Amino acid sequence: MDNPYFVGAHWFQYLDSPATGRAWDGENYNVGFVTIADQPYTKLIEAAKAFNKGLYQNRFSK
Repeated sequence: MDNPYFVGAHWFQYLDSPATGRAWDGENYNVGFVTIADQPYTKLIEAAKAFNKGLYQNRFSK
């Protein structure tokens, strides 16, 4: 966040891959904020909230 070349952060997927894997490569690991059963990954969500809460204030208060 302190790096002047840093332009943002995002998490690329809300929901995990299907249990049977993606059709084209079989990937089936945790990539989302929630499981395939719509259960939240609480630690991941809390970490994202903590990072983003002060993002703009930390970046532009200098």
